[in-house]
Amino acid sequence: MSRSRSRRRRGGFTLMEVLLVLAILVILGALAFFSFGDTLFQSKKQLAQTQVNGLKTPINQYVLGEGTYPTQLTQLWDGSSKTGRSYLETPLGNDPWGQPYNYEPPSDPSNPQSKYRISSNGPDMQAGTADDISNLTANQQ
Repeated sequence: MSRSRSRRRRGGFTLMEVLLVLAILVILGALAFFSFGDTLFQSKKQLAQTQVNGLKTPINQYVLGEGTYPTQLTQLWDGSSKTGRSYLETPLGNDPWGQPYNYEPPSDPSNPQSKYRISSNGPDMQAGTADDISNLTANQQ
């Protein structure tokens, strides 16, 4: 009779053991999620900054080819420039948060101090807030 009792006890896990394993898994999952979430957030910001900086070359090529700044970003790829050339092979996609990039041509193109601005509204998707990503530094804006 003692043998049958010991066999039954070895047959499975106790409720306490299962709950302990579940608690450990939840803690590990939460740590992984929050660690990955921050990495994803930072990578989206870096991607937006890279895309904004990547538009400088096509805009400068547009200025050299057309003699003026584009009035909107679509002129870089849709062939609506004076010469009909495209300066980007494919249309520009949205920023990592699904919003279109903002573009403001220079207020005075003849003044070298006047700069164009390309920006993303950032994670909060609102223009003019601290998380905006731009080709201009704070002292140039």
